[in-house]
Amino acid sequence: MNLNELTSLELYNSTVNAFPRTTRRQNSIDMIKIIEMSFLPYLGMKTLFVKGLAKNIDNQKEYNTVLLFKNVKYPSRGSKDTIKLIASDNKTYIMEMINPSLNNVLVRCDCKDFYWRFNYYNSINGSLNGRKRGHYESKRNGIVANENKAPGFCKHLIKTIRALTDSNIMEV
Repeated sequence: MNLNELTSLELYNSTVNAFPRTTRRQNSIDMIKIIEMSFLPYLGMKTLFVKGLAKNIDNQKEYNTVLLFKNVKYPSRGSKDTIKLIASDNKTYIMEMINPSLNNVLVRCDCKDFYWRFNYYNSINGSLNGRKRGHYESKRNGIVANENKAPGFCKHLIKTIRALTDSNIMEV
């Protein structure tokens, strides 16, 4: 197994490069609203676990997103380079903002787009949080859902990343 974890910026670029002509995913995130977000810092592991609940405005369906950022810095004192985060345990943590170019991330979403197109390839790449599903190929016509075998994001994960940026937890 190749454990070549990627950053959120690398996963986003992989998504766009693999599906450049799509009218969905990266081009339809305005129809998604993040209605809940929780944070759980693991100081000893230098990680930040983020769980989101994404709601599709059109059809009202909800999807759970998970991001686990690695190499997160939790300094003992605040400075101009740090933020205060109130986590799900109601404690306040001092941390440096997540850098989309530096902090590797493991991701997961329970939508079908992520399940069929990205789960397997994110697992091969080492960027999947949780269980790997099998490789998908249509049994009827042999169509492959992700012919470039690219790891990536669904629109719910993209919107969760945008919410982290809008909340000043992640750098632009």
